[in-house]
Amino acid sequence: MKAEIKREENSFTRNKTEILIAEDSLTQATQIKHLLESHHYKVTVAHDGKEAMDWLSMHKPSLVISDILMPKVNGYELCKKIKSNKNTEDIPVILLTILSDPEEIIKGLSCGADSFITKPYNEKYLLSQIEKNLSEDPGANNEKVPFSTQILFKGKKRFVQAEQQNVIKLMVNIYEGSIQQNEKLIQTREELRLLNERLESLVKDRTSDLTEEIKLSNQIAERLKEKNQLIEAQNEKIVQINKELVFQNDEKGKRATELGIANIELAYQDEEKGKREAELGIANIELAYQDEEKEKRAAELIIANKELAFQNEEKEKRANELVIANKELVFQNEEKENRAAELIIANKKLAFENKEKDKRAAELIIAKEHAEESDRLKSAFLTNMSHEIRTPMNGILGFTELLKEPTLTSDELQDYIQTIQISGNRMLNTINSIVDISKIESGLTKVDIKETNINEKLEFTYKFFKPEVEIKGLQFLFKNGLPSKEATIKTDNEKIYGVFTNFIKNAIKFTYEGSIEFGYEKKGEYLEFFVKDTGVGIPQSQQKLIFERFRQGSELHNRGYEGSGLGLSISKSYVEMLGGKIWMESEEGKGSIFYFTIPYNAVSEEKHSIENVVSAEIKEVQLKNLKILIVEDDEISYALLTKVVQRISNEVLHAITGVQAIEACQNNSDLDLVLMDIRMPQMDGLEATRQIRQFNKEIIIIAQTAYGFSSDCEKALEAGCNDYISKPINKTLLYELIKKHVK
Repeated sequence: MKAEIKREENSFTRNKTEILIAEDSLTQATQIKHLLESHHYKVTVAHDGKEAMDWLSMHKPSLVISDILMPKVNGYELCKKIKSNKNTEDIPVILLTILSDPEEIIKGLSCGADSFITKPYNEKYLLSQIEKNLSEDPGANNEKVPFSTQILFKGKKRFVQAEQQNVIKLMVNIYEGSIQQNEKLIQTREELRLLNERLESLVKDRTSDLTEEIKLSNQIAERLKEKNQLIEAQNEKIVQINKELVFQNDEKGKRATELGIANIELAYQDEEKGKREAELGIANIELAYQDEEKEKRAAELIIANKELAFQNEEKEKRANELVIANKELVFQNEEKENRAAELIIANKKLAFENKEKDKRAAELIIAKEHAEESDRLKSAFLTNMSHEIRTPMNGILGFTELLKEPTLTSDELQDYIQTIQISGNRMLNTINSIVDISKIESGLTKVDIKETNINEKLEFTYKFFKPEVEIKGLQFLFKNGLPSKEATIKTDNEKIYGVFTNFIKNAIKFTYEGSIEFGYEKKGEYLEFFVKDTGVGIPQSQQKLIFERFRQGSELHNRGYEGSGLGLSISKSYVEMLGGKIWMESEEGKGSIFYFTIPYNAVSEEKHSIENVVSAEIKEVQLKNLKILIVEDDEISYALLTKVVQRISNEVLHAITGVQAIEACQNNSDLDLVLMDIRMPQMDGLEATRQIRQFNKEIIIIAQTAYGFSSDCEKALEAGCNDYISKPINKTLLYELIKKHVK
């Protein structure tokens, strides 16, 4: 009974407790709000730091939860202004971030934050921190003890100034967060220990084998040594007669030895450098390095044996040469002079090699600087990719969980579904960008030259983006540079559209007022396209780097936009594949103009007119009740396709494998359409299509595939499919394909 009374009192108290959430992500803000309201807190949401400051000027909440990465005013600035205002300085502030850089903790400490929580957060841990901060009496200790210190972090001195109580609270909060990671670290340490034991066992076994091989080599060397001693005794008199010649040979040998020692020292230094770099790697890299070292040592042992045999052969040759030298003393004197000349040449060669080593050392320094810059850019890119994937994934998973609640209204249900769809499209765009740049890097992207009407493509682009532009209150214009009869050319339609899409999306993203204009004009043998905006512009320091991979106009944490940063590098690759050039002009604060060119390969007007008539006839086809076979082994995909074709079909058949698809086509000669999956058990969709075409040439077969490479689509067409569509399947596009092929 007392516990129930206490819960009711807590619930009553929380209903009076108001919490302000400052979060620019709508999905994350909604998720936190739902969590707190489910625990009877009163919640207000501000979508950026400025909106939160405006709200705080008229209200005083019990606690503030703020994201760090926000446009206009970030979380550090918001926290600092709250703590510097006498009316709000006693309000606890909890900072949230998706990153975990210790430097952010230093910033959070300096701005007066009470707690610091890393995303993705544990809900119970977040609630416990809220309870802890709310339970502390702000008036219990009015004396503020200042604390200041200077620390060295990442090679820079940083001055930290804060209240002693906040330092203690924040350090305790960091310690509590560290405990959550401790169990994972213990598990990782155990895995590394097992991996190290396995590595030691492998090294021990290989060392034993090498020891045996070395013993055998030493025995061979002893025998050769005895033989050499005998030869040296027999030729002792000859050696005394030719002391001068031996002296010359000794001098040459010494220099060769010195060169060998220098090379060994250089190799040793390189090896030591490699070892130090390897020690910084993880255990898997260490294992690979050890295997490589073992292979090198085995190879060096083989080379040493060959070198020893070669040296013995050389000694025998020299002994023979000494015998001949006694008979041809005059000739040997001439040879001495020749060898002296060769020694001079060898010294010059050695000096040249030293210069080359210096050059290589300088080149290595430059290469190291380039590698460090590349690592930094890749780290920034991976951090951005993590944010771009985790953020929509957080919205999808969070709102999917909310859909399970039975008390949702119809409006809430539609709102949640729309949010999930927006997050899914955002994640799909990110994945498509990664796939496109991977295809370009691996050389799998091919140019598909077809006849394209540029004017129609621009009109389609204008209609597609017009609603999005008008929502932002911008003026949207486009300009055709040629009459329609001259605007049909041979080019890759999809790559042209991809470049325009990337340019216009960037213009919409970075333009807040004014206009966006795009179009083209003919200049000589090329068409020059442009996209012009009145947006924020690009800093002069970033303009030379804007088309490089892993680069963006801004790499700061508080940027107010989303995106993978790959669009412009993909566009540059596409334009160069088509034989054109790409460049830009920009002035910060006034706007930007992006240009690209492609060759003007015109198509005759007569041929284009015939194609327009055929295209118009295709568009007039109306879908009737169709008998459709869906070949799909995934039940969820089959259920989705069944719903999509429900309104255009009177009967839908289902096959799970390619074998079942062949049997269904043989038993149902009146089938109108087959939606053929490519990857299936027993027999794939390509082989099934080939066998169906052996007895039915007329049936329409559309391949549906999750593969995104053009080579896979070409394989589908070669196997006998009429067309193909990529997953996830767009309902409108599927209907257009069916209209195109069904008579």
